[in-house]
Amino acid sequence: MKEQLEENGFNYYFSDDKTVFFIIANGEVNYNECVQMMDTLVNHRFFSKNTTLIADLRNVDYHPAHNEFMNLVEHMKSLKDDLKDCKMALVCSPLLFSLGYLVCEIMSMFDYNMKTFLKLESAEEWIDKKLKGAL
Repeated sequence: MKEQLEENGFNYYFSDDKTVFFIIANGEVNYNECVQMMDTLVNHRFFSKNTTLIADLRNVDYHPAHNEFMNLVEHMKSLKDDLKDCKMALVCSPLLFSLGYLVCEIMSMFDYNMKTFLKLESAEEWIDKKLKGAL
């Protein structure tokens, strides 16, 4: 049985082979819950520096103010030693796609391997290619 965690609007679970960590966000979340989600990820017992991540944010209701957005970026930068070798796909609603894209562009300046998608299937294909070394 898959270990599944749930806290503050986020569900987390690893794939059966422990290679992909899934985060599914639903409903209203806030800045502190997003930071807690990132910390939960890097402190999970199955997490490693080359973990692959798919964050499904299509059903989340969060529109950070500028200062919160910049603080989220700073928090991600503070986790660089843990996250920079991870492959991360963000699946966003059309409303949040631009924000997700901006996060990925900013984090690419710090050697993060992230990409934003509108469809979960596209994100899974990208991750699969990354895992097989095709990209």
